[in-house]
Amino acid sequence: MENYSVMDTVWILMSTVLVFIMQAGFMLLETGLTRKKNLANVAIENLMDFACGGIAFLLVGFRLMYGKGSVPYFPKSAYMAFTMMFCATAATIVSGAVVGRVKFKAYLIFTVCVSAIIYPIAGHWVWGQGWLSRLSIGEFTGFTDFAGGAVVHTVGGVAALMASLMVGPRIGKFHDGKSNVIAGHDIKAATLGTFILWIGWLGFNAGSVLSIENNLEEAANIFLNTNISAVFAAVSAMIFTRIRFNKPDVTMILSGTLGGLVAITAGCSEVSPMGAMIIGIVAGVLTVVMIEVIDSRFKVDDPVGAVAVHGVCGIFGTVAIGLFAQNGGLFTTGHLERLGIQLIGILAIVVWTSAASGIILLIIKKTVGLRVSAEAEIKGLDWSEHGIPYDNVDLAEINDYVPKLEELVDVENAVPVESFAEPAVDQSMAAITKLEIVARPEKFSALKEALNEIGVTGMTVTNVMGCGIQKGSTEFYRGVSSEVYLRPKIQINIVVTKVPVEKVVETVRQTLYTGHIGDGKIFIYTVKNVIKIRTDERGYSALQGADD
Repeated sequence: MENYSVMDTVWILMSTVLVFIMQAGFMLLETGLTRKKNLANVAIENLMDFACGGIAFLLVGFRLMYGKGSVPYFPKSAYMAFTMMFCATAATIVSGAVVGRVKFKAYLIFTVCVSAIIYPIAGHWVWGQGWLSRLSIGEFTGFTDFAGGAVVHTVGGVAALMASLMVGPRIGKFHDGKSNVIAGHDIKAATLGTFILWIGWLGFNAGSVLSIENNLEEAANIFLNTNISAVFAAVSAMIFTRIRFNKPDVTMILSGTLGGLVAITAGCSEVSPMGAMIIGIVAGVLTVVMIEVIDSRFKVDDPVGAVAVHGVCGIFGTVAIGLFAQNGGLFTTGHLERLGIQLIGILAIVVWTSAASGIILLIIKKTVGLRVSAEAEIKGLDWSEHGIPYDNVDLAEINDYVPKLEELVDVENAVPVESFAEPAVDQSMAAITKLEIVARPEKFSALKEALNEIGVTGMTVTNVMGCGIQKGSTEFYRGVSSEVYLRPKIQINIVVTKVPVEKVVETVRQTLYTGHIGDGKIFIYTVKNVIKIRTDERGYSALQGADD
């Protein structure tokens, strides 16, 4: 039995637990900043990328990254557990960038590839005695990434960028060259996730000293530098958003804080507290600027800002070692050599991650496919990927999108229609007629445009749930079948006075028709009277003029 240090073993195991807790932080952050209808999908992705990625790293990635290497301070199994958590962090960063539209199985395949190939090779170059660890310029030797600003966060951020580009933006995110807001549903969850990540980051950075007995003062300095960078990043993001948007933007402050944590990760053992402060201030502003630029200028849909937080700030923090390191920094000692090493190293990691991710994603796209269908995306991945009921459809998502969800069929080939006798109704006697339309949510945009073209512009739209006499479809939740499963629909109410009712009915029917069950129904009512509350106008006059 080896004579391992008890203190070092306990230290690395406790640090492992702290880094593991970050997985919960990522889950809360991502679920909070995305739509409610994708909550379960995001949650299970964060669990399964740890599970599947962890298996891939233990079976393939660890050996590829470190060979047979071990450390003298504690058992190899403890070191494997610690490094497995770092791998999980790199892999899970991708999840937030592709949330709401990526296939679950495609995401897991990519996670396995990141954990088994992309991350370990980059890690070997830096931490496994690879070529970057031996890169020499002048009197300085070795690319520096103390806790994973490049190996973990830049790899994860660049992989997230490639995944977002390959999968494409969410429906409704960009229209006519402009970026549309798709707000998250739970800011408190995102804030709690940020706090949990911050706590875990202390183990992430300080735990990287490995031996606490031999590096007690260094670990304490790392704790301090990590917190200094984070707090100054939070404040700089708050001030900058106040200046930029006239109000302190909560989600940007959260992202800015995380950007400060990412930026200090590579050089947390190399810079002074003053250097950590400068890095944090720059990272907070840089995060806000790059989230806006990536979204509005480059049209990359990244719901949680993973590319800016992890990719951009990871690159900045790695380069910042060459600027602010107490030993060899350009601004501290006047040396350029170390900056050159950092630039070469981060460029190599970015190129490797981009190329490897692009090739793997392309293969996945050509085989199992990357993206869910438009119908599945609109209904939500909780339902389409996992069969979990949901209770809302976001009309803003489909307002400017008309998907071809199902192939239209001729009337002769449509689902057979059973005819029923009905009493005749003389619509010509109704001066004011109300139409209540129940339809598929994804048809809203097309219906609105069609009605506008015939002069019907006023409407009220409501999310509803329902099913016909066929009782919807059977689904399972935790093994229990749901016999009557309510389907999401929209209910559109319009009042017709000028346009002939039959013309409106025919327009609606032609627009909503697919020939499949679920096309919807039109209910027609005769309105006795209408009263405009503001003016007390009644009947036809109440429906004219400015809308109340």
